[in-house]
Amino acid sequence: MPDVKKRIEIDSGFAAMIPPLTHEERQQLENNIVDLGGARDPLVVWARTGTLTLLDGHNRYEICTRLGLPFQLHEVQLKIGRAHV
Repeated sequence: MPDVKKRIEIDSGFAAMIPPLTHEERQQLENNIVDLGGARDPLVVWARTGTLTLLDGHNRYEICTRLGLPFQLHEVQLKIGRAHV
């Protein structure tokens, strides 16, 4: 997993669209992740040549990365205009 973690990029535009969790919500999420030994739901990433841009799962990513817990990825391809990216 270390190689995958290095390829994940956080786009500030996408991150800004995510409503912040309250302290209680974040603590509950962290507790759940710890209890399960990792993230239950996969992180959604935009797969482009050589990069994975995180679209969904910013809080799970931060918690798992900080605590060294595993997570799965769901890669999506996005079409922009006529080009397939």
